[in-house]
Amino acid sequence: MRKGITPVVAMILLLMMTVAAAGAAFAWTQGIITGQQEDVETELDTEITVRDMQCASDGTVDFFLDNTGSATVSANNTVSVYLYSVSTGDLVNTTDTSRQGGDMEPGDAWDSTVSFDSADMDNGIDYEIEFEFPNQGSYSVSGTCQAE
Repeated sequence: MRKGITPVVAMILLLMMTVAAAGAAFAWTQGIITGQQEDVETELDTEITVRDMQCASDGTVDFFLDNTGSATVSANNTVSVYLYSVSTGDLVNTTDTSRQGGDMEPGDAWDSTVSFDSADMDNGIDYEIEFEFPNQGSYSVSGTCQAE
């Protein structure tokens, strides 16, 4: 009788190890794919609309945003606000704000004021204001107003 593992037993062990490695690789890639799908679904369900926006030459912008999507928007963390000149497309200034009421549930509204340097806004000039929600996959929405 020979000592050691016979070729048949060795082949069965190799097949079992191969199947186990393939199963582990499959489970790992499924976890990655599922996470990416959830991120994309959240981004697709995110929809914020600008209901109204008013710019003043003192640098203040009153804005009214509505969550018209089906996803909760995380707005209690920093929301970046960018001020662009419509005529040149240049970034004039930026600031940050946050919603004091916490997250925006579907159907919620957010009305607030942000302040820029008064030297940045001139009477009669059109400005584009962009709001970026970094917790929503850098989702952004913008609207225009004329400084008065």
